[in-house]
Amino acid sequence: HEQKHEGAIVTNGVKYVLRSDVMYKKMV
Repeated sequence: HEQKHEGAIVTNGVKYVLRSDVMYKKMV
């Protein structure tokens, strides 16, 4: 369970970063 949980956190982090990058490009 711990490994799956860590993987979920990493995946959510990547999605958040990609989403922020897209929003940043739209703003600029």
